[in-house]
Amino acid sequence: MQERLQDLMLNERNIALIMEISPYTDIREEAYHFIQSKVAPVSNLQYAFQRDIMEGTLNSLIQQLNEGDPRQSEIYKEFYRHFTDEEFRRVSGLPLP
Repeated sequence: MQERLQDLMLNERNIALIMEISPYTDIREEAYHFIQSKVAPVSNLQYAFQRDIMEGTLNSLIQQLNEGDPRQSEIYKEFYRHFTDEEFRRVSGLPLP
Protein backbone atom coordinates (compact mmCIF):
# COMPACT_ATOMS: atom_id res chain seq x y z
CA MET A 1 0.00 0.00 0.00
CA GLN A 2 2.88 2.33 0.79
CA GLU A 3 4.31 1.80 -2.70
CA ARG A 4 0.89 2.32 -4.27
CA LEU A 5 0.43 5.68 -2.55
CA GLN A 6 3.95 6.67 -3.57
CA ASP A 7 3.39 5.66 -7.20
CA LEU A 8 0.11 7.54 -7.40
CA MET A 9 1.70 10.67 -5.97
CA LEU A 10 4.73 10.45 -8.25
CA ASN A 11 2.41 10.25 -11.24
CA GLU A 12 0.48 13.40 -10.37
CA ARG A 13 0.68 15.81 -13.30
CA ASN A 14 1.77 18.61 -10.98
CA ILE A 15 4.30 16.60 -8.94
CA ALA A 16 6.98 19.30 -9.25
CA LEU A 17 4.69 21.86 -7.62
CA ILE A 18 3.56 19.35 -5.00
CA MET A 19 7.17 18.62 -4.04
CA GLU A 20 7.93 22.32 -3.94
CA ILE A 21 5.13 23.16 -1.49
CA SER A 22 5.02 19.95 0.55
CA PRO A 23 6.60 20.05 4.00
CA TYR A 24 7.79 16.49 3.27
CA THR A 25 10.68 15.46 1.07
CA ASP A 26 10.24 11.68 0.91
CA ILE A 27 6.92 10.43 -0.45
CA ARG A 28 7.58 6.80 0.48
CA GLU A 29 8.50 7.63 4.06
CA GLU A 30 5.50 9.90 4.48
CA ALA A 31 3.21 7.25 2.98
CA TYR A 32 4.49 4.89 5.68
CA HIS A 33 3.80 7.43 8.44
CA PHE A 34 0.38 8.16 6.97
CA ILE A 35 -0.56 4.47 6.95
CA GLN A 36 0.73 4.09 10.50
CA SER A 37 -1.50 6.96 11.61
CA LYS A 38 -4.49 5.26 10.00
CA VAL A 39 -3.98 2.00 11.87
CA ALA A 40 -2.72 3.50 15.15
CA PRO A 41 -6.15 3.33 16.82
CA VAL A 42 -6.22 -0.44 16.26
CA SER A 43 -2.51 -1.25 16.45
CA ASN A 44 -2.46 -2.76 19.95
CA LEU A 45 -1.87 -6.36 18.92
CA GLN A 46 -2.03 -7.88 22.39
CA TYR A 47 -5.27 -9.72 21.66
CA ALA A 48 -6.40 -11.71 18.63
CA PHE A 49 -9.48 -9.57 18.05
CA GLN A 50 -7.25 -6.47 17.85
CA ARG A 51 -5.12 -8.15 15.19
CA ASP A 52 -8.32 -8.97 13.29
CA ILE A 53 -9.45 -5.34 13.47
CA MET A 54 -6.06 -4.09 12.27
CA GLU A 55 -6.01 -6.59 9.43
CA GLY A 56 -9.54 -5.58 8.44
CA THR A 57 -8.58 -1.91 8.50
CA LEU A 58 -5.55 -2.49 6.28
CA ASN A 59 -7.58 -4.67 3.89
CA SER A 60 -10.21 -1.95 3.63
CA LEU A 61 -7.59 0.68 2.78
CA ILE A 62 -5.99 -1.60 0.18
CA GLN A 63 -9.39 -2.39 -1.34
CA GLN A 64 -10.08 1.33 -1.75
CA LEU A 65 -6.90 1.69 -3.79
CA ASN A 66 -7.72 -1.34 -5.94
CA GLU A 67 -11.30 -0.45 -6.88
CA GLY A 68 -12.06 1.91 -9.74
CA ASP A 69 -9.85 4.96 -10.11
CA PRO A 70 -7.44 4.88 -7.15
CA ARG A 71 -7.01 8.66 -7.38
CA GLN A 72 -10.68 8.99 -6.47
CA SER A 73 -10.41 6.71 -3.44
CA GLU A 74 -10.87 8.37 -0.10
CA ILE A 75 -7.56 7.02 1.21
CA TYR A 76 -5.59 8.55 -1.66
CA LYS A 77 -7.45 11.84 -1.38
CA GLU A 78 -6.59 11.92 2.33
CA PHE A 79 -2.94 11.14 1.61
CA TYR A 80 -2.83 13.85 -1.06
CA ARG A 81 -4.31 16.40 1.36
CA HIS A 82 -1.87 15.29 4.05
CA PHE A 83 1.19 15.35 1.79
CA THR A 84 0.36 18.79 0.42
CA ASP A 85 -0.52 20.03 3.93
CA GLU A 86 -3.81 21.27 2.49
CA GLU A 87 -5.44 22.30 5.77
CA PHE A 88 -2.47 24.45 6.82
CA ARG A 89 -2.26 26.00 3.35
CA ARG A 90 -5.99 26.83 3.34
CA VAL A 91 -5.92 28.36 6.80
CA SER A 92 -2.79 30.36 5.96
CA GLY A 93 -4.15 31.54 2.60
CA LEU A 94 -1.33 29.81 0.73
CA PRO A 95 -1.78 28.43 -2.79
CA LEU A 96 -2.72 24.81 -3.31
CA PRO A 97 -1.34 22.59 -6.07
